[in-house]
Amino acid sequence: MRRQVQHAGSPAADARPIAVLSGHEPSWWLRAQLVSMESGWRSGEALGCPHLGAASIWLAALWRPDLMACPSCAHHIMATGTENHTCDRCRTVDPGVGPLAIEWRGILVTFGLCPSCFRLELPA
Repeated sequence: MRRQVQHAGSPAADARPIAVLSGHEPSWWLRAQLVSMESGWRSGEALGCPHLGAASIWLAALWRPDLMACPSCAHHIMATGTENHTCDRCRTVDPGVGPLAIEWRGILVTFGLCPSCFRLELPA
């Protein structure tokens, strides 16, 4: 199941709605990325904005696994420029990269996939 949300506080001119995957069982690739990201958080390798203690939801991005933000500071973790069109799975620059998010252990993690990798993550 997918629902759409807007980039929170993103200054990017090409900001697009993010498809939030709810009830999605992550692929092996995505699960490995999420576990690696979580390991970094637990070992103190991530920086967070000063508002995380009071935030109702925390945000993170696969392309910057060392940062976490509250909704007001989301623009610090959102991809811009070429990175906004780079697939987080195959690292191909493609104007068709679509922004996605998945909730992982209470944190909304954003990432982008090109059409080919999207089909791998969410087969029809």
